[in-house]
Amino acid sequence: MANIVDYLEWRSDITFDQVEFNVIDSLILCLNEYNSFNDLVDSQLCKKGVSLNQIYKDYYTKGNVPSRLHVNPMVNSQMMSLIEKTGQSKRYGQITATGYRNIIDLEKDEQFSAITYSWGKGFKRINYIVFRGTDDNIVGWKEDFNLTFKEVPAQKDALAYLEEVAARLPGKILIGGHSKGGNLEIYAAARCSDKIRKRIGAIYNFDGPGFDEEFIQSENFKKIKPIIHTFYPQESIVGMMMFHDDDYTIVESEKHLVDQHDPFNWHVNRSTFIERPDLNEGSKFVNETMNKWIYDLSPEQRELFVDALFSITDELGARKNEDLTENGFKSFFGAVKSVAKLDSKTRKAVFSTIRLLMKFAKENVSMLKNHH
Repeated sequence: MANIVDYLEWRSDITFDQVEFNVIDSLILCLNEYNSFNDLVDSQLCKKGVSLNQIYKDYYTKGNVPSRLHVNPMVNSQMMSLIEKTGQSKRYGQITATGYRNIIDLEKDEQFSAITYSWGKGFKRINYIVFRGTDDNIVGWKEDFNLTFKEVPAQKDALAYLEEVAARLPGKILIGGHSKGGNLEIYAAARCSDKIRKRIGAIYNFDGPGFDEEFIQSENFKKIKPIIHTFYPQESIVGMMMFHDDDYTIVESEKHLVDQHDPFNWHVNRSTFIERPDLNEGSKFVNETMNKWIYDLSPEQRELFVDALFSITDELGARKNEDLTENGFKSFFGAVKSVAKLDSKTRKAVFSTIRLLMKFAKENVSMLKNHH
């Protein structure tokens, strides 16, 4: 079945004037932001920006090339091909990029990245803000876990970024994000002023995790609900975490469970995704188990568990996921030793939390068997 790479081949010579911008274009620009634009796109927002065609020309020659060419294990190696395919195409080549931010703050447990793409002139100008999902930095994964019990720094930065774009760039605003980026964009749109919100034409959420129930029931969320377009693969895990609105599209996808979080495995046609009527049973099982587990814990218990879990990676000196995968057994035995070093109260809390997860998993296995 066709995926976004095939779509790029089909549409590369067709402009937005000929075939209007659609959800597949939105996803491609979201994924393009997983590439590093350091030294290529100014961090300050400006009307002119730099074209994707120019970025392609500079990508392998300008600035700190080795750091850009390092593809981490959490990012599909095909992401880098998007630089070439979008930069050389008539459809995307003249899009300009500006305001590239990439923040990694270990003290604040923050991983945040954003960019703004623009095209069109005058009243037809479009500013498409993209918030990056979680990358290879472990601090980003900790921030994802922190989403289950508090507002996180990346959410606040996303709101500030949206406000800055609205103040500096004229025209219509679109927002997109894959994974955590989908959560950030919805948070920002819900928290911004009514004046800014009226300029937002659409919000594209690709398998982004949800929020607590209070946020979903809030008036601010209800104001943006009509313009949110949410897409989950048929075995979604990340996107179905926590509470979310029930108005979403299920995308036919390859591979299984966590691997379906990679949109290169999603099936497309020439204008949209190929849809499925419902999530697969495996996705329902994992998500019912995880969500029951999360919400049976108090916010304090969740925080204790997350801090204990990531104290292990700190003990190992791991900053990126590849630090763990490259060390293999060393990381495993180091983690065992780290658990043993936890104080008795924390160690007890960690094990009781894991037992609760196993309990819910066993209950959901029984429910699945009875269902069939």
